[in-house]
Amino acid sequence: ERSVHAPTKTHAPTKTHAPVPLNDWAAVQCQTSVNWSVGSWFWNHVSGGLCHQIEHHLFPSLCHTNYVHIQSVVEATCREYGVPYRAEPSLGTAYVKMLRHLRALGREKVA
Repeated sequence: ERSVHAPTKTHAPTKTHAPVPLNDWAAVQCQTSVNWSVGSWFWNHVSGGLCHQIEHHLFPSLCHTNYVHIQSVVEATCREYGVPYRAEPSLGTAYVKMLRHLRALGREKVA
């Protein structure tokens, strides 16, 4: 059974990332999540840790106040294994990119 967040294909390869297999639970959590305002004490507390989506999905039982402490380790580990780690500078940027992505998905032709 697939998670609601899981895509139907592997992550599209880019210049820096190879496809990530869907049977790798941790890689899927990283490729289907996006952080915003990483390292911000303010946003981490105001959002209850939701600005660290990747860390939240990897460690759901960890208190959100610790996400800022593990973020750099998670990002470095993703880089080491070639797993995409997406982080946007702000909630606004993440929101605009999400809307653009949804718009693009809505314009795709269904076979």
